[in-house]
Order: sequence, then C-alpha cells, then structure tokens
Amino acid sequence: MRYIVLKKICSVLLLFISIFLLQIIPLPKFINILRPSWILLFLFYSTLNRPVFWKIYLGLLLGLLIDLTTGLILGTNALALSIISYIMIYYNFSYKISFLKQSLMIIKLSILMNLIVFIICLIKLNVSFHYEILLNSIINGVIWPVFYLLMKKINK
Repeated sequence: MRYIVLKKICSVLLLFISIFLLQIIPLPKFINILRPSWILLFLFYSTLNRPVFWKIYLGLLLGLLIDLTTGLILGTNALALSIISYIMIYYNFSYKISFLKQSLMIIKLSILMNLIVFIICLIKLNVSFHYEILLNSIINGVIWPVFYLLMKKINK
C-alpha cells in the first residue's frame, strides 16, 4: 500500500517538474509564440478531475512560481490562475462534456487569464497589446484533447 502511494506521489512530482520545465524553457521567438501554456493546461486538468477549493491555492502557487521564474510582476500570474481555478470550480465544469466544449471553455478561460495579466502589466509597465495572446489561447484549446488523454494515461 505504501509503495503505491509513494509511486503515485513520485509520478505527480515528476510530472509537475516536467510541465514546469516545458513552461519556462527558453525558445526562439517564432516557436515561443506557438507554445501552449502548460501550467494552465495542468491546472485545468487537475481542477476538472477533482474540483475542490484547495485547487485555488494550487493556482496561486503555480502562478507565483511562474512569476518568480519569468521575472514578471510578482503576483500577476498567481492572481490570474487563482481566478481561473475559482471560475472552473464555481461553475462546476466537468470532464463529462465533449472535448469540443472543453476546448472552447479552455480558449475562453485562457483569453481571460491572458487579459488579466495584460491589464496588470498595462497598469504597471505600460505595455502594448499583442495578438499572440489570442493565438496562444487557441493553441491551448487545440492541444487540450491530446494533453487530457496523455495525462489520463499517465495517471492510471
């Protein structure tokens, strides 16, 4: 029994570390535009499977880690990810709906998250709007079914 629990904990930690590294690894600009938000997809998957309110703290923690590693204003991604996880829990999104509806939901919530980060950066840093934000959200929605099935296979 202990071996199974220890194996599950190790697999989740290894999965989290690999997803975090996929998120922060530097890429050339033309490839970086096409990179999905792996942390956001991981948060969607974990919130869809077990929608409990401590997932809001998971979003906060993941956002703080992203802010610390990318050098963005501390708390912007943390606020955005915790709001997104709250919305998912509050509206009780489930994995029982079709992948198309899940992908559309992820596109909408990803746009919302990117807009929250953009508004905070606009207020503090006076940045300009880039349409890559919308492209990133669409890529998140397109990658979602593959990511979900891969995560489901890993968690078995």
